[in-house]
Amino acid sequence: MTGMAARPRPRPRPRPKRRGAAPVVVDLRAIQIPDYRGRGIERRAHEEAAALERVRPDLVAAYLLDPTWPPPGALDDLLPSGKVAYVGTKPAEAAIARACVFHCPSPIELGRTIAQVRPPFVDHLGMRYSVTAHDLIPLRRRDVYLEHPAQRRRYMARLEVVRSADAVLAVSQAAAADVREALGVEASRCAVVGSGVSA
Repeated sequence: MTGMAARPRPRPRPRPKRRGAAPVVVDLRAIQIPDYRGRGIERRAHEEAAALERVRPDLVAAYLLDPTWPPPGALDDLLPSGKVAYVGTKPAEAAIARACVFHCPSPIELGRTIAQVRPPFVDHLGMRYSVTAHDLIPLRRRDVYLEHPAQRRRYMARLEVVRSADAVLAVSQAAAADVREALGVEASRCAVVGSGVSA
C-alpha cells in the first residue's frame, strides 16, 4: 500500500493537571447513525462503552451524544451510570472540563464535520485525543470507494485526524499495520485492542 506523505505532528499544548478527574470522555455519536444500528461500528462502540462501565467505570467521565441526531437505540446498560449526556448540556460540559482524554470510536464518518470528529475544545483545553481504527479498505481500494473527488477529499481529511491522534486503538493486527504503514503512525502510538463483541 502506498503510504501518505509524512507530515510533522503539531506540537501539543501543555496539558493542565486535573487531580481526581475521570480522565476520558467518549464520543458515542456513532450509535445514533440509523444505518449502523445493532451492527458494525455502532455495535462495537456501544459494547466497548458497556465493557468500560463493567470493568473500569472510574476511567470515564461521560458518554457523549448529539442532540441534533436521531436518538440512539436501547442504552439500558449505560443509563444507570448517569454518564450519558448530550453535547452542549451542563452535564456534558462539566465532564469535558474535568476530563483529560477525548476518545472517538468512529473517526472516519464522512457525514460528520472535522469539528465533530475532533471538537475544537480538545485542543483548546489541552486534552489528549484518541481514536479507534477499524480498517483502511477505502484507501487501498480508491478506485472502488473513493472514485468521487469530493468523497476522496473528505476521507483523506479524516485520515489526517487519525494520523495526528495521540493514541490509535486498532481493532486488529491488520488495522494496526495499515495505520503504521499507510499513515506513518509510530508503533508507540498504536495499540491493538481487538474487535470482540457479544454473540
